[in-house]
Amino acid sequence: MRIVIKPFGALMIGIALVFLSVLAFRPRHGRGGGNTPVQAPVQSGAVVRPAGAAAAAASPAVIYDGDLQNGWENYSWAKVMDLRDTTQVRDGERASIRVQPEGYQAVYFHHAAMAPEGYDRLTFQVHGGDLGGQILRINAVFPDKKTATQMGMNTSYGKTLDPLPARKWRSVTVRLQDFGVGGQRRFNGFWLQNMSATAAPTYYIAGVRFLKPGEPAPAD
Repeated sequence: MRIVIKPFGALMIGIALVFLSVLAFRPRHGRGGGNTPVQAPVQSGAVVRPAGAAAAAASPAVIYDGDLQNGWENYSWAKVMDLRDTTQVRDGERASIRVQPEGYQAVYFHHAAMAPEGYDRLTFQVHGGDLGGQILRINAVFPDKKTATQMGMNTSYGKTLDPLPARKWRSVTVRLQDFGVGGQRRFNGFWLQNMSATAAPTYYIAGVRFLKPGEPAPAD
């Protein structure tokens, strides 16, 4: 029996063969296939970090380690010149926050109302720049006045720090209970306020995080 392929049939067979060839050599996506990676969808506003060990998620205790982490935001009303300054970097850190405050202005580390369960202290490093001598006061900030310890305000009484040193870093560690923070009590973060009525010299902040009970505080 002889099969006769008419011109139109030959054309259709040729098209089918080309289509099958394209499918055979097309890169395969997904698990275990091809060389072309499949990118996961990125939500609007999400920060995309490079892959690898350097991109490991920050510990939940970290507030600032060269970047604000874990939902912490900059709500400062002081002049924050740079959130990733590299002119003054403490050993082991990637960057610092450079601040140039006017009279009574503050750097405010803000978070949606949260209770820092499992932590008993807050620690950070400060550098007084070339001049030093800045006097800062740290206050915890609460969601509303009903939970505050100071009448008519939503902040704690706070603690005034010793004048900042010039041209060196100092480690500061404060107990959360000293600000009425701890256990199940929620707060919105804290601020560092310039206690002078006039502008203060530029200073720097780095390594802001919570500490667990028994965890050693960083040394100067």
